Amino acid sequence: MTKKSRFIYLGTIVPAVIVGVGLWSPLRQAVAKSGNKAPQYKVDPFWPKPLPSDVETNPAAATDGFRSTGPGATKPWVTGEVAGHGFDSQDHVFIVTRGPQGNLVSPETVVAHPSPSVVEFDREGNVVNSWPPNVPSATAPWWTAPFDPVGCNGSAACHAATRGVPRGIHGLYVDYQDNVWIAGNGDGIVQKYSHDGSTLLLQLGRHDCCDNPCSTDLVRNAACAAAGAPGGGTCGNTASCPAANKSHTLLNQPPNVRVDPNPDPVTGQTGSIYVPDGYGNHRVVVFDRNGNFLRQWAAWS
Repeated sequence: MTKKSRFIYLGTIVPAVIVGVGLWSPLRQAVAKSGNKAPQYKVDPFWPKPLPSDVETNPAAATDGFRSTGPGATKPWVTGEVAGHGFDSQDHVFIVTRGPQGNLVSPETVVAHPSPSVVEFDREGNVVNSWPPNVPSATAPWWTAPFDPVGCNGSAACHAATRGVPRGIHGLYVDYQDNVWIAGNGDGIVQKYSHDGSTLLLQLGRHDCCDNPCSTDLVRNAACAAAGAPGGGTCGNTASCPAANKSHTLLNQPPNVRVDPNPDPVTGQTGSIYVPDGYGNHRVVVFDRNGNFLRQWAAWS
């Protein structure tokens, strides 16, 4: 063996021996120099507390064939999918649920009631508020979320009687003023409510009228136009519709929303609203605090 070969041989054997005996490892866990430790998260099995129950009052429930679950039966709430959550300034937790939008499965549809769309918990996990009330349905689970008429802009004329929420309710956000915002990836609206849910303060977009000039649903298109939302149509992917993603008033399946407490870089006002208009459309839209269009990006326009 030549001298050069011996050096190459030792250069490969020595590191292997060091790794093998554990003197050094390239995957050794990093050790923080600071004494501060990362927080540890543990599941609290007692949070939240058991959800409320209520009494079945819908006469249609008598048709399920089970006396124990018909009118007069006590039924617990179930949420179905929890599609979003947020926290207010008092550390209360808000969730949006899909149970009242056909998201329950058997036997929940018979033995339980869907919770309201928005549920508020205190720090201990007690339900302290919920809204809006579900409305009777002709099919199990006999109660459903309320929806506004096609083209409703959130005004009292079309919203006050029904208190409708977005279809496909998807996101919830509590802003720096404790207002509660909800959105839906099956609709064309984002809604801003007072903290207790009693008042709709602002709505972006039109219910069931999405930004989709290429919609082929003539009935829906006509209904949207009649409601004052021309260019509105069915909700869905607009990747093949170059005319979409340009509306300053209509959205297409926005799943969530955020509100900036800092001054807007253009207007200087606080409270600019950022909407990821992205399940149907392909853009982020920015509105001022009053709902007026400011700008957008990430779409052809």
